[in-house]
Amino acid sequence: MPQVKPLFSLGILIFLAGCSDSRDARVYEVAKEDPPPPPEAPADAPMAPFAGNGEAQPERPAGAADMASRRLPEEALNQGGDNPDWTVPASWNASEGSAMRRASFAADGPGGPVDIAVTSFPGDVGGLAANLNRWRRQIGLPPLAPGEVESAVTRVPVGDKEAVLCRMEGETQATMAAIFEHDGNSWFLKMTGPRSSVAANAESFTQFVETVRFP
Repeated sequence: MPQVKPLFSLGILIFLAGCSDSRDARVYEVAKEDPPPPPEAPADAPMAPFAGNGEAQPERPAGAADMASRRLPEEALNQGGDNPDWTVPASWNASEGSAMRRASFAADGPGGPVDIAVTSFPGDVGGLAANLNRWRRQIGLPPLAPGEVESAVTRVPVGDKEAVLCRMEGETQATMAAIFEHDGNSWFLKMTGPRSSVAANAESFTQFVETVRFP
């Protein structure tokens, strides 16, 4: 019978010799890049219940339609139709707002200007507690417990609608807001700015809310 063991051993030696050539076997390490952080949400964006995890999430910054549609589909943005009738206080000026707003105003105050935003979205956009707590976080306040939500708001008749009013003050910033429900949509009228300036414009804001009339 022929002897194959020497030939087999010779083949193994040739194979190992080829593998030991360090010129052809090199290992490279490439540093992993961290993904860029997501953009911050604008202050006037309501909570949107369209995230995949079922939790309300803030809308992406406006300014580009494709960015706004990442969380809220385009058809969900209530930008069509007319605004309700209202009377703008004489001390307010129209201002440039984001693409998500139905109207924007600015007013002067002792601590600096305040920003007034009017937005509308379909449905309850996360619910009263979610929106109040988001506004509270924006001015450095802790969230409300579920049992504290109703005591933090006032419900008053405005025309043939009910307005939910709230006022909150942080260490340096304050917010006043009114929420209306009309024809399946939620309307938000919100004033934010330095505490002293919000206080100085509180009466004007209340008068503005009282003039709102939906068709």
